[in-house]
Amino acid sequence: MLAEAARLDRRLAMKLLGASAALAAAAACERKPGSKPSAARGTHFGDYARPVTYATTLEQSGVPIPVLVETVNGWPIKIDGNPAWGTGGSSAITQAQLLDFYNPLRLTRPLLRGKPARPAAVEEALSRLARGGGRGVHILRPPTSNIAVLRAAERAAAALPDAQIHEWAPILPEAPFDPAPGSRSILCIGADFLGPGPHQAESAAAWAAWRGGSDDRRHRQLFVAECVPTLTGARADRRLRLAPRDLLQLAHEGGRGALARRLGLPDVDQVLIGRELQDDGAGDLLPLVAALRRGEVETLIVLGGNPAYDAPADLDFAAAMKHAGSVIVLADTLNETAGGAGMLIPEASQLERWGEYRRGGNRLLSQPLAGTKVRRWSAEEILDRLAGTAETAQPAWMKAVHEQAFAAGGESGAAADATETGVSVRSDDLPDGLILVFRPDASVWDGAHADNPWLQELPDPISKLVWGNAATVASSTAGTLGLENGDIVAIESAGRRIEAPIWVLPGQAGGTVALPLGYGRAVAGLGSDIGINAYRLRTARHPWYAPCTVAKTEGRAVPISTELHHPLAEDVPARRMSRRDEAEQPAFYRQQSESGQHQWGMVIDLDACIGCSACTVACQAENNIPVVGPEEVARGREMHWLRIDRYWRGDTDDPGIDFMPVPCMHCETAPCEPVCPVGATVHSSEGLNQMVYPRCIGTRTCANNCPYKVRRFNWFDYQEEAPRSEQSLNPRVSVRERGVMEKCTYCVQRIEAVHAGDKEGPVRTACQQACPTEAITFGDLADPDSDVARKRASPRNYALLGGLNLAPRTTYLARREEDGDG
Repeated sequence: MLAEAARLDRRLAMKLLGASAALAAAAACERKPGSKPSAARGTHFGDYARPVTYATTLEQSGVPIPVLVETVNGWPIKIDGNPAWGTGGSSAITQAQLLDFYNPLRLTRPLLRGKPARPAAVEEALSRLARGGGRGVHILRPPTSNIAVLRAAERAAAALPDAQIHEWAPILPEAPFDPAPGSRSILCIGADFLGPGPHQAESAAAWAAWRGGSDDRRHRQLFVAECVPTLTGARADRRLRLAPRDLLQLAHEGGRGALARRLGLPDVDQVLIGRELQDDGAGDLLPLVAALRRGEVETLIVLGGNPAYDAPADLDFAAAMKHAGSVIVLADTLNETAGGAGMLIPEASQLERWGEYRRGGNRLLSQPLAGTKVRRWSAEEILDRLAGTAETAQPAWMKAVHEQAFAAGGESGAAADATETGVSVRSDDLPDGLILVFRPDASVWDGAHADNPWLQELPDPISKLVWGNAATVASSTAGTLGLENGDIVAIESAGRRIEAPIWVLPGQAGGTVALPLGYGRAVAGLGSDIGINAYRLRTARHPWYAPCTVAKTEGRAVPISTELHHPLAEDVPARRMSRRDEAEQPAFYRQQSESGQHQWGMVIDLDACIGCSACTVACQAENNIPVVGPEEVARGREMHWLRIDRYWRGDTDDPGIDFMPVPCMHCETAPCEPVCPVGATVHSSEGLNQMVYPRCIGTRTCANNCPYKVRRFNWFDYQEEAPRSEQSLNPRVSVRERGVMEKCTYCVQRIEAVHAGDKEGPVRTACQQACPTEAITFGDLADPDSDVARKRASPRNYALLGGLNLAPRTTYLARREEDGDG
């Protein structure tokens, strides 16, 4: 019978063979206890549970961020920006905080001298300190805008008059982008407001609104002066690649002096000075370290942060801690600072506690969204115990949280919301020679997120490195020193030495060596011993720029980069178009005919995309995409359904930079569909290229036939080997098993939820919802009045690899550039 079927229809034979093999395997095998359910059965919840969304607030580096948290059965499964406070976009770090909540290494009970202790032991220790008047007590906390914590700190200071409270953060956030009224030209000097940080989504939305899309946008220009390529520099109308000394001179001149004229800069309406040109130094940490070394600290209480890892190297905070009589540390997980604590107190997640934050003239409220049986403490609770009080949330406040009411009004207490605008770094601090440049990392920030696998596996938007960092240099510097990618070099600065691999980065200023912060953690769960610890060279005097020497060693270790298996084309697919061409070009893209009730499509505006990767992490959270680890990424097996391609344009030393998000194109004449022998990839009546997971037998012919290379194969059972908490999974999306192909689905679960009446329209994909600049538009092409249909009619609209005539449902709007610019 099988042979007869093969003569008539080879595809039918393959289907029968696949079905018989699956039935035989099912009859012979049993699933091991506790394993993930099959792709056909969906996720852990079994019965369908309707998601419920709550408004709350998360804090990053002292900055409150309004968010919406989607929950199922009382467990958070997705974090997004709150559209009541902007576009509703978010950042990759905000999205990934969901995974921090489900970190299996979170502390579950107090530790006293390394051994488990009762919660009562914490209360007893704090009560004893409260009765002592605060003599010899020093409290170190990170910056915060949490009014409840600030009030509790005031009460503790009043109750313990002899105690001292200090504040420390290794990186202060970049000031948010706030163009002055009427500003049409802005010069950024070392200010990366589109880069990583708590203001990223807010600044990106403000930048997109400032640029606008009207005809007079040609009169709005952004100039960026920097020494290392950044996201802000990538979107500049003109980028100036300057050495650190020139950058400092330009800043001291206010962007309007002799150097500005020599560079050909026009008189601009506004000048923004970046965080890196301000000598943050050690701040409030200096008097604390001095007191520790003098033996004046009887009890040191660290309420969050990790100063033993990220404090300036010349202070040697870890050694100074040993001079304290006793050390109490509040921490979410074990870290370098917790290792020196006599008492370690589990810290409550921001999704588990109440909060009240100040943002401008408004107050933002937060609420616990998930309850656990584990006793954890907040900084506010500990400060109140020290003050001898235990305040609880007032009914009016709880009512305001429930109704998502936000009260206006100021509040006493300072919060680290933005940096100053003055320039305190002197150019004479930087002698001739190589200059070491420290940068916050786009994924792990200052190291606080080093144990978050979503962020570790997220490619850096510029270098495309994952699972670690490297010392980046310009091609000219690499040529002078005889270096190439993967060479291990010894970097010395101020008598300290580290070894790091080299990565040649186009667009970086010559004579500089850039090191991202946040890696090289010794105690960070899965983030331990990954990358190089740049803090070992960072001092209080030189927090951002430092003179250094570089010497090549005999070792080699090529960093992991996703760029190695996504080679760049000579003809950059991310197109640019001048206004003259836009007026003369009828359209890049030929509209295909649509029929049926709904015809879904997507348009991605390259003129608005900043390459922040928020869409990538949002897609990962929404669609239960697994983490595969550094070894698999090095083999080209990353699983992201939506990747951000970065293209260099022009000269290698000073190139232009383009970003291009690439999901599945959902082609009308999809080449992946006819080659599947079992019909596991099919076309829906609404234009979706769909995967039928239970049918897939893993031949991978569809991936071989996809010219966009957006299909992902489960080479191993990644969900089993790197398990993600079942409570964090989206119950509306199947968990895929080993041997199954997967890809972007246009968030079909959201489409079906609207069809079923479980969710109000219009349909918004996860990537669209997360984008802070609204670069992604999704909708019904059959509706001529829809945003996606109108953008399809733009002269800038084109299809990626349009010459293949695949009629993709995902198209792009070319990036605008001024007439005559390259």
